[in-house]
Amino acid sequence: MDSKNFLAILDLLNSSGGKYIIIENGKPAFVLMDFDEYKKLVSDQNEMKNLKEELVKKINRDIALWRVEQQKEKERAIPDKKEDPEYFFKAGNNFENDLS
Repeated sequence: MDSKNFLAILDLLNSSGGKYIIIENGKPAFVLMDFDEYKKLVSDQNEMKNLKEELVKKINRDIALWRVEQQKEKERAIPDKKEDPEYFFKAGNNFENDLS
């Protein structure tokens, strides 16, 4: 490619908003774009990746806290038989085994 063709491509890029898609075998193969716009695009993708990782960590922390709370609720819902006065008055309880 000579400098005349290269300058023509640069003019085309400037007139098309700084983006040009190169077609190869009838399919998009490459994109030419302004370097600052490319850096912003890459930076935005990295930022989105970091936000996603942060969100996943927060969700996992919230799930772990929720599980702990669920276990505490479950433990509070199950009364201790030895502390329940009604338990000893039910038929068939073996008092000696329960008090040990």
